[in-house]
Amino acid sequence: MASIFVFGLLPDSPGKTLIGRAIVRGLIERGLDLGVFKPRSGHNYWYQHDTFLRCREEGRLFCTDIMRLREARKGDTLPYEVVNPVDALLSPLQTENYLFGRQWNQFYLDEYDTFSHLVMERYTIYEGEVKNIICVNASRASSLLFSEWDFVNEVTGRAYETIQVDCLEKWNQVFKELSPRAILSCYGKVCEEHGNVLVEGYNDAVCPEPNLRHDIIVGVAPGVAIFYDPERFMQVIRFMIDTGRDPMGLRAENILEYARDVNSFRVPPLASKEINDTEILSRKLSPIVDYVDKTLEKEHYRIVNH
Repeated sequence: MASIFVFGLLPDSPGKTLIGRAIVRGLIERGLDLGVFKPRSGHNYWYQHDTFLRCREEGRLFCTDIMRLREARKGDTLPYEVVNPVDALLSPLQTENYLFGRQWNQFYLDEYDTFSHLVMERYTIYEGEVKNIICVNASRASSLLFSEWDFVNEVTGRAYETIQVDCLEKWNQVFKELSPRAILSCYGKVCEEHGNVLVEGYNDAVCPEPNLRHDIIVGVAPGVAIFYDPERFMQVIRFMIDTGRDPMGLRAENILEYARDVNSFRVPPLASKEINDTEILSRKLSPIVDYVDKTLEKEHYRIVNH
């Protein structure tokens, strides 16, 4: 099977899901069997409230990107939790608590601390069945804008296990312990179901899990999609790991100086209709889809639906 990895060249809104959706829809229309996988994600109660409402309706936790990727492939037999094994729910701070008390310095310290915004995080481990482990921030309830704790109680009530954390160090410890198990076990299930898989990264992180192998690697930013030599890309990551770097903390800026690009495509500005309709989107970005398809065929990874 083939793995196509899409990552961001920049930390914020680089267009990963846009490019990923175009590739998914385009390849499926050409008859390929292609699953989708978002190893790690986060979404915000305030800024992505539609997603939260969908999660609340279903009593589950999953991100916007995986919904859009699944829509591009027109459904999936696997649950959201398996194709999106690690997902965090975040919330803005209760700004007035700081400003009315004139705690300006503390506000900005907390604003740039991700743990201060954490409501809860789900880790899904697949071992013949879906096991959801929920990590809940036990220290920040009063400082968050989030107020729908009945939803948290519903999710934790269905969980295989619930873990309470009260500081960044404990959250990091939970992540280091559970994230590899969740990502690898769920990725294995996705591979069982599909002949090929598109993996969408988290922001500008370049290594969702060091044991995952990718055959096509594309970095995206507004206006551009750049393909990299996958063997060289993974060699650079392995070198960074050997020098003591945390693989899941590696960002695009850490490795692109040493990676080797093999092709690039301009991405035009797109209207809302073109973005929201995946058939139109895949046609608008057909040069990218063509390149991926030809690469799969050249490397003998082109597995079609039966």
